[in-house]
Amino acid sequence: MQKISYFLSYAYSIAEGIESGSIDRTKKELGYLSRYYLIDVYSKDSNRFLAKLPSAFYMQNVRYFGIPFSTSDRHLDNARFLRKISSILMLIEYYFLLPFIYRKQLKSSSAAYICHVSGAFAAIMHKYLFNSKLKVIIKYSWNWSLFIKKDRNAIEQKIFSFFERVSLNGSDMILPATEEIREYIEKIIKKKKDIRMLPNWVDCDQFTVRNQQKEYDIINVGRLAEQKNHLLLLESVKEYYEEYGVRLKILIIGSGHLREKISGYARDNSLNVTIVDKVKNDMIAEYYNKSRIFVMPSLYEGHPKSLLEAMACGIPAIGTDVTGINSVIENNYNGLVCREGSGDIKEMMHLLITDIEKMRDLGKNARTYILANFSFNSIVEKLRRNIE
Repeated sequence: MQKISYFLSYAYSIAEGIESGSIDRTKKELGYLSRYYLIDVYSKDSNRFLAKLPSAFYMQNVRYFGIPFSTSDRHLDNARFLRKISSILMLIEYYFLLPFIYRKQLKSSSAAYICHVSGAFAAIMHKYLFNSKLKVIIKYSWNWSLFIKKDRNAIEQKIFSFFERVSLNGSDMILPATEEIREYIEKIIKKKKDIRMLPNWVDCDQFTVRNQQKEYDIINVGRLAEQKNHLLLLESVKEYYEEYGVRLKILIIGSGHLREKISGYARDNSLNVTIVDKVKNDMIAEYYNKSRIFVMPSLYEGHPKSLLEAMACGIPAIGTDVTGINSVIENNYNGLVCREGSGDIKEMMHLLITDIEKMRDLGKNARTYILANFSFNSIVEKLRRNIE
């Protein structure tokens, strides 16, 4: 049986996946691929942590490797300097030490699949230092450079942009999730590459239409960070009440440093907002089905899984007209695309809430669209064939 290396993104770890509830996606993909390959999984988790993983992670043909000296920075929220130092040390270990520490294991792999370009540098280093025959395949589902420009200082932007360019140019195959990402890749690579489209997948058996009582008018799922633009959603809800006299019930699923600011705005304006920090991936579908409308007011996106999953549940979606959203939502067919303004979102929420037939049609078309383009089996089978 062929052996492959499976690298998690530098922006993600198994520990973070367990904490956020999103790890089930990784486990499902590994479960499928492990039917065809022996898989060594590499992450920025510490080996001490990986040694204590629950038994559910130990599926046949899958092994886990971390970095020996890593200490998580997830619990250093009030110590920014210490968090920064921890992040730098973790990067050094994951990018530069891992290819040497696991030289023997990596050399026995025929291919390295990288879940996102931010996790690719170690595989590229190993390829050029020890194993020129290693086939490096990079999945690119969100624009790393765009996110870096919004979240990092100028020095960090240059450093991470360097890692991105080296990784993309050193790879053998790149799998962008959208045409916009493909166009971006083609601008920065120096020579022609094997580029094949591979969107994110949705478990359409799990994320499906259920006959559940609606408890929330609006649902949003995403990190509580500036990019997700939650305050715009709450401004829209406030204006909705002021104009129509209806206090909408809002559910936000996510955690992040803006929680207090979002909660404070909701409290100061007497909005009916519930924030749930952590929900296991298999429970999110239940919340979608308890909600009438999914709203994504983001400033920018990659290929947002939460939007795809909401649409798979037959929930009509409203999203801002930005990269990553407007390539998924076809306006007035499987959802509504709006300008970035509270007034536009308010009017679209009102349109759907007062037109049940339109809400039903958009939700039905959304489900059909996801089934046709993003179902788990078809997308992961494409991935498997690309690895071969």
